[in-house]
Amino acid sequence: MSSLEKSIADSEIIALKALEFVIANKDLQTKFLSSSGMSPKTIQNSIQDLNFLVGVLDFLLSNEEGLVKFCKTNQLDPNQPSIARKSLEELEKNETNP
Repeated sequence: MSSLEKSIADSEIIALKALEFVIANKDLQTKFLSSSGMSPKTIQNSIQDLNFLVGVLDFLLSNEEGLVKFCKTNQLDPNQPSIARKSLEELEKNETNP
C-alpha cells in the first residue's frame, strides 16, 4: 500500500469513526439528522459515498464541543478531522474529474 493509499484509508476511517460518534451521541445525532435531512436508512445507504463522508466531517468540524470530544475519545490530534476532510474532498474531485 502506497503512502497515498494509506492516507486515503486513514481519512475514510476517521470519517467513519466520526459518523459512529455522531450517531452514538443522541444530541449530535438529532442535529445531524435535522441539518442533513437524512434518515437512518439513507445514512446506511450513503456510507460509501465520499461526499457524504465529507459532509459528516463538515458537521463535526462545525461543532467545536463535539469535535473536541471526538478527538479525545479517538486519541486524534484536533487537526486530523480537517486533514481527513480535505483528503476525501480531493479524492472525490479526482474521481469525478479524472
